[in-house]
Amino acid sequence: MANPAVEFAEAEVRRALVTIQHTATEVANTPTLGLYYVREHIRASLPLVVASRQQLAEAQQGLQDGLYAARGAEEFASTLSAVLPGALERLQAALTQAIGTAAAAAPARSTDASTLARSLDRLGLRSGAPLSPASKGEGLV
Repeated sequence: MANPAVEFAEAEVRRALVTIQHTATEVANTPTLGLYYVREHIRASLPLVVASRQQLAEAQQGLQDGLYAARGAEEFASTLSAVLPGALERLQAALTQAIGTAAAAAPARSTDASTLARSLDRLGLRSGAPLSPASKGEGLV
C-alpha cells in the first residue's frame, strides 16, 4: 500500500504543476491577446480615419478654390470701379449723340390731343388713371 503522506505530496505537486502551467499559459497569451485587440481596433478604425482625411483634403481644396475665386472677384471689382466711371460717361455721351441724330433725322410728330390719347390708350394709361407698378418701372428685373 502506498503511504498517505506520499500520495498527499504527489497530489499537491500535481495541483501546483497545473497552477504553474495555467499561470505560464496565461502569461504567455496575455500580450498576444492584447495585440489581437489592438489589431482589431486598427482594422475597425483605419477606414474611418482614411475617409476623414480624404474629406478633409477635399474640403481644403474647396477652400483654396474659393479663396482663389474671392481674390479674383476682389481684383475684378477694383478694376471695374476704376474703369466703370469713364465707360459710363462715354456711354452717356454716345447715347446723347444717338438721340440727337435720331431726333434730327425723324419727322416731326403730331402733338395734338387725339395722338396723345391714342398713345395713352395703347400703353394702357388713361388720363387721370394712376400708374401701375409695371408702367412706373417697378417689378421689372
